[in-house]
Amino acid sequence: MQTRTALATLALAAGAALLAAPAAMAQPGTNAYTVDFEGGKTAFGAGSTFHLPARVMIGTDCAPDKASKVKISGMGEIQLNGGSAGVAMGEFTIPKGVKGGKHTMTFSCGPVAYRGEFTIQAPPPATSRPRPSASTSAAVPTKPKGAPETGGGATADSGLGGVLAGGGALLAGAALGGWALRRRRGGAQS
Repeated sequence: MQTRTALATLALAAGAALLAAPAAMAQPGTNAYTVDFEGGKTAFGAGSTFHLPARVMIGTDCAPDKASKVKISGMGEIQLNGGSAGVAMGEFTIPKGVKGGKHTMTFSCGPVAYRGEFTIQAPPPATSRPRPSASTSAAVPTKPKGAPETGGGATADSGLGGVLAGGGALLAGAALGGWALRRRRGGAQS
């Protein structure tokens, strides 16, 4: 009985994880970047230009007790915490209001000093749409011909691929759990 409960729980957890993963990764409007301070070098994962708003994750090969705070020009400091591998890690968010341009990030691990320069790409200024003048007629100048071209149809992408894949994985896990349970139960009766 415990095996059956364990298999059912495992199947449900696997399906839930598959369905939740795309939602967790999709944070609308936030760009993710990585910065690594390792081996005496500073490396920017996706390049050194950050588009706002930006979430920056910092990884090091430094023990937390030897790690200094990361100083970011024009933005202050952040304290790194111990990660699961026993190294200092952290993250911070650069909001939309930060001034664009070149910035410097410094960090030290004991006697080893790190320095990296990055650029913040400010979003372009919003442009206003021109308002129609009073002389513009609201009437359609010519009569439309044919069917409306609205797109969609049978070949349109509905975005359900991830949901269907997760649901299929959930069903496959449940079927596998049921099969394993029946197989074990059948062997115990012999």
